Formats: sequence, structure tokens, C-alpha cells
Amino acid sequence: MPISHLSRIFDAIGDDAGVPDYIYKVIEAYPFRTSTPFLFLCLFCRNLRDALSAVCRFSFILSDMGKFDQSALRKTSTLVFTPNREIYISKHQIEGVLFGFINYAERIIFPDRSLSLVRMVNLAHQPRFDTSRYESYFGCPVNFGCSEYGIVLQSDALDTKIASANAKRKRQMQGQAECCERQLGVGDTFSQQVQQMFIQRMAFREKALDSIAEALAVSVRTLQRRLIAEGTSYRETVESARMTVAKQELRCSQRPLSEISELLGYSEQRAFRRAFREWTGSSPSEYRKRRSVDEC
Repeated sequence: MPISHLSRIFDAIGDDAGVPDYIYKVIEAYPFRTSTPFLFLCLFCRNLRDALSAVCRFSFILSDMGKFDQSALRKTSTLVFTPNREIYISKHQIEGVLFGFINYAERIIFPDRSLSLVRMVNLAHQPRFDTSRYESYFGCPVNFGCSEYGIVLQSDALDTKIASANAKRKRQMQGQAECCERQLGVGDTFSQQVQQMFIQRMAFREKALDSIAEALAVSVRTLQRRLIAEGTSYRETVESARMTVAKQELRCSQRPLSEISELLGYSEQRAFRRAFREWTGSSPSEYRKRRSVDEC
């Protein structure tokens, strides 16, 4: 489903159905999982400052809803979030990004939830419900009508050590993210942009073609024509993206094949094994045996 359609669903649930804090309830109910390479990278970082650098650099792997910027951290301890202006992102989703970030960050830094990392939250829009409920969810004062969206951290939070820090595992996970960054080119060509956006969507098994076209502000037909002009096709671009991620996972993680298959958007593990053999001439298990984790 295109992100803008999802945004309007949140609008309908939050505004029309009278559940303005729906996104908060969803995030609170969602189990905290550390199975994604991106979250593992954050878990293995030395401290919060280190983890924020990873978030700002590699968040494109997760979503194209917007990006975090740490340029204001040194002066004001503020992590700024800039929504993607090329597609419609609802206020509910922006609040969800900030709330989700704080929720996960505090679970990583303080697993017992004993302390708060955040001093203040800044929202560029006006409140959608009672301000006291915002402060209850975020656990700190919330400002509205600000010039930008941001999370103001406690002054001493950036150097807070992460209990699960592991330099070797961090290098492995960062190597995986950098490999993705290089192979996707972070948007060097149109086909690489499409690959990047497909990777962000494939685990959700949504109709990625329509969503990607909308995010790139082109029609589906124009997207396909531009890929052909670069000597490829949408199907080939998708298969290349899946192959890239599959190799990274087999080389740099210990995930079972069933999870990798699901991550790639395959409904059956058998389909993943068949596709991987077509890509490489070997099975996923054989490929993994030939590749050491230390090669990442």
C-alpha cells in the first residue's frame, strides 16, 4: 500500500473515527523486536551518540517517510526529523515516528525503563487532542507550532553507555549496512532509487510498484519506461534487490532461512530457495557455509 494511502487511513482512524491517539496505542502494543539488522546495529553501538549517528546515516534502509538530522545535537541536544515533502505523510505518522524512536531508544539504553532520555518534544503542527495526553505518552513536555519536528535529549544522554555494546558485532552490522548503501548507490541512478525503495517495502508484501512510483512522483508507466531506458526492468530491479539483501543476510547474520525468506517477501521458503539457486547456482545453505560472518 502506498505510504500516502496509509497516511490517509491513519487520518480516517484518528480524525473521522474519533481515535486520535491510535498510532500511540499501536506502537505501545507492538512487541519490541531486535531481529532486524538495523536495530542490532544500534544495540551494539558504544553509546547513544554512536547509535544516533547510525540512525541518521542508515535510516533510509527502513523508510522514506523522512530523515533524522543530528547537526543540532552539539548546540541544543536536538535530534531533528524532516518529513518527506514529496509524498503525503500524516501528522499521525510523524508523531508515530518520534514516539516510536523514543520508545525503542529508551528500551535499548534503559531496558528496565528506569530513566528518560528525552527532555522535550517539538511538533510543527498544533495538538490533535488534549496536550496532557501528549505529555503522558512522551513522558515529557511537548511544544506545538514549532519551526521543525525534533526530540530534545537530556544534556548528558548522548554519552550514556549501551549495555549490549559489542564492537565486533557493530562492525559486522555496519558493514552490512554499508554494503547495502554501496550496492543501492543511495540513489545514484533511477534504478538504484527503485531498489532502495523496494527494499524498504518488500517485507510488508505491499504493492510496492504503485507506492514507489508515488514516492518518486512519477506514474507507474513512466517508472517502467525510465527503468527500460537504463537497460533494466522493474522485475529485474526487484530481483536484484532481493538477491542483494539475501546475500547480505546469509553472509552477515545468523537468521534462519525461514526469516530471510519472509523478509524478502516470499510466501514460502521453497520459493526463496528456488530463486536463490537461479541467482547464484547454489542453495542458500551452501552459500552460507562458504561465507564467514567475518567477511562482512
